[in-house]
Amino acid sequence: MEGICYIVGAGPVEDLLLEPSEKDFVIAADAGYLQMARLSAVPDLVVGDFDSMTQRPNHPNVIVYPKEKDATDMLLAIDEGLRRGYQKLVILGGLGGRLDHSLANIQALSYIAQKNARGYLLGDGTAVTVIK
Repeated sequence: MEGICYIVGAGPVEDLLLEPSEKDFVIAADAGYLQMARLSAVPDLVVGDFDSMTQRPNHPNVIVYPKEKDATDMLLAIDEGLRRGYQKLVILGGLGGRLDHSLANIQALSYIAQKNARGYLLGDGTAVTVIK
């Protein structure tokens, strides 16, 4: 599919300059929804178990997962973008903050490459990608 799937996580997002085109799709991964709301941006879809939020987001398109699962909320959002046919995924709010989350998101780029798609992790003054 043409276009970009943007995925917004809960990590630091100083200035979200997200201006998606009509072909693009924006997914908030769990508390990434709060980051987007703080910056007055609206995702097309919100996914996660919402264990880091006090309540489920008030959004018309929400996929709720159980808290006990084998994938991170970010990986669930990535899978959703891939399932929808996007071959280019840009992850924002996935670097900085907790080191374990940053490492998991870098590993997720390898997962994206294994699926023959391109993933980019942007944030904290850094850009990361994995090639296969």
